[in-house]
Amino acid sequence: MQKISIEVLENAIRAGLTSAEVDMLLYIARFQNEAGIARGIYYKDVCEEIKISYQAFYDCKKSLEAKGIIYTEKNNYFDWDITILNNSFVGKENYGRGYVSVATKMIRTEVFRKFKANTKLMALYLLREWKISFKNTKKDSYQILKENFFEKFKNLFSVTDRMLRKYLGQLKPFLNVYLENGRKYYLTFNQNAVRDHGEKTGNEEGREHEVKIACRRNKVKEVSDKTKADVLTLMSQFYPKIKKHTDFDLSEILSLSLLLMNRNKKRKDWDRTVNPALLNKLMQTKLL
Repeated sequence: MQKISIEVLENAIRAGLTSAEVDMLLYIARFQNEAGIARGIYYKDVCEEIKISYQAFYDCKKSLEAKGIIYTEKNNYFDWDITILNNSFVGKENYGRGYVSVATKMIRTEVFRKFKANTKLMALYLLREWKISFKNTKKDSYQILKENFFEKFKNLFSVTDRMLRKYLGQLKPFLNVYLENGRKYYLTFNQNAVRDHGEKTGNEEGREHEVKIACRRNKVKEVSDKTKADVLTLMSQFYPKIKKHTDFDLSEILSLSLLLMNRNKKRKDWDRTVNPALLNKLMQTKLL
């Protein structure tokens, strides 16, 4: 589920996140389930992806938690389970809540990563407004009166008109801005910026992440391409049920399979291989 609720986005704006904190929040959002929980967030993966130091990872994690954006749990020696607060899309109470997609190509670019925090958050907010406008009007541009634009975003970002114009100017690589007769803004995102980031869908990327952390947490060092493909196929087949079972954790399923496979062996002698057929049976039981 690669999306952030409008409540989370507005909280991030008001909390005064740093640029690195925004990047880390967006990274976590790539791997969360429908309840907003991202399991197995590994500091080395984050640091490599968003280009920060190991110390910066811990600083960002601590700060995001202090600002009420995330909640972290150390359930495994290797990594963290992180919940993005107020980002659940489970249940009737969350049905239809507003959100912005974080699966767009723009967010993965170096140009975006170099922006200041407010410029990034402005881009995300305008992306949501643009998509809503397009859905309702089928027009390429999000249209808003100049006075309404400044009133809305000055209150949201607590900055001056000058700073808002600066944010818009910095977004030119992704956003075309036209001011008609000094009265109305026409804001149009470049199609290349808003298309999906690559060949893999958000669900595919999420499943690969789950397989990776399940192996790491269970000290499975080598997995053949075929075995990995078989497990990913299982995850895809069970996806409708996994989506409803937000407590589903592939790491626990793999751990149980290893326990069953090695029931008569000492732990130091365990055969730590992945058995897709056994995983299939265990997943069926778990997801009844």
